Amino acid sequence: MRYISFLFALCIVAGCADNSATSNAERVELPLQCDEKQITCSGLYKNTQYKLTLSEPNLPALEPLSFVLQATDLESEKAESVSIKGIEAWFEGRDMFMGEHKLSVEYSSEGVMLNGIIPVCVTGSDMVWRLNILLQHGQEPLRAYADLRSLTVHE
Repeated sequence: MRYISFLFALCIVAGCADNSATSNAERVELPLQCDEKQITCSGLYKNTQYKLTLSEPNLPALEPLSFVLQATDLESEKAESVSIKGIEAWFEGRDMFMGEHKLSVEYSSEGVMLNGIIPVCVTGSDMVWRLNILLQHGQEPLRAYADLRSLTVHE
């Protein structure tokens, strides 16, 4: 019994618990501010502008949605595109648990294409969906996010 207590105490001291809190604390958070019509959302991190373009700004439920994510280096003379790597993306309710709804990721010459759907929510346009995008900014983990409303009411 003493041996088990010792191992338990050692585990707590050594940090055997979940290390995700540490990695989340080290990850930079980048809110993407959206225009009034939810057509584009953008944010700036270390002279790189991240821009998200929505193909369907009304966010209809249960319909295919696509987004294009682009990064531009604003320090270069010609504002060159920056390659985006290590992408994971998903929707979740910002204020209400609605599960995580993964988006597929495709790389193209236009940028990174994110495709997926959101479920039906009875709150309609009061529902705020958070689009989370994990990516690598150089060697740094970055979580960009945009808070989007379902602008169409489903009856």
